[in-house]
Amino acid sequence: MKINQELANYLLSLPKNIVGNSCIDIQKNKIVLKLISPEDNNWEFSVDIINNRKKSFKITLHHRENKNNCGLTRVDFNGGHTNPVDIIDSLPLFFHRYAGYEFVNESHIHIFVDGYRDLAWAIPLQNHTEFMQKEIIDTDSHLDAIKEFAKHINIIDTFTFQDSLI
Repeated sequence: MKINQELANYLLSLPKNIVGNSCIDIQKNKIVLKLISPEDNNWEFSVDIINNRKKSFKITLHHRENKNNCGLTRVDFNGGHTNPVDIIDSLPLFFHRYAGYEFVNESHIHIFVDGYRDLAWAIPLQNHTEFMQKEIIDTDSHLDAIKEFAKHINIIDTFTFQDSLI
């Protein structure tokens, strides 16, 4: 099944529960959380939390629908990316000013846009009004970024962080 904008928005809005252990150890290079929705069990999701040891507190958070492995949203802190140059009809007007925009060590949020390759479009996190954690500067902001992403994708479970990190 091809994901379109309406379905992507629906999938993001679904409340989600963590399957299995909800204790997060951010010292690991990669953490994968499996998610399901209590409202629509036809969909499975996963969140990847990837720590990059080359840059202090760089974290990439993925949320995707498992059956199609289609990215729905991702937040990159201190990452690099270049948006497409081509503007097609399905691109919301808000993105037009970011056509060809190059992120260099800049925090940004990738958003599903129908008609483009997987998570091709991003905007600076500074310009995203709903995602409150804008930068990673220390352990607390690292943990806050994970909490903010969980809120952003509607994870309704509570989760904990490994004690050795706090």
